[in-house]
Amino acid sequence: MTKLGKAELNEMVAEAIVDAHDEDEQVSGFYNIIEDELAVPFKTTVLGVAVTVEAIGLTSSGITATCVRGKHRQAIPILDLPLPEPPPAGWEWIAAYRQWARPRRSSWSFPSHLPSSTMTPAATSLFSLVTKHDHGVAVTRIKTPRRTHQDHPAVR
Repeated sequence: MTKLGKAELNEMVAEAIVDAHDEDEQVSGFYNIIEDELAVPFKTTVLGVAVTVEAIGLTSSGITATCVRGKHRQAIPILDLPLPEPPPAGWEWIAAYRQWARPRRSSWSFPSHLPSSTMTPAATSLFSLVTKHDHGVAVTRIKTPRRTHQDHPAVR
């Protein structure tokens, strides 16, 4: 697979997110370009199993590839999709999306499904990201506080 340089990837990222005002709109920008440019269907291998990528989708957690084998279908994040050799036309946009997403995947923010208003300020401040290096591999753990009856929003 041909490698793209960082400058070229950054130019593609800028093109994909040019009109976006927030992260959700940036993902939508990438989705639109990938859907237009990526040649589907194509075959690849996921966890040692040959699959056909039939479609690209957009979910609340990002862009997905619909992988099919026989009667089985599974949407997997396109960030985790192994590309075949040679890659399909339009693969460069997946590479640009991965370049854009890389810093976001390694950072942590308050989960969107748990609005901070449901927790006390003290409980919110206890959320932390702990990175432990085990044999050279970064393992991420999130420590969360235990909620007491008094912390529950319905009790306040």
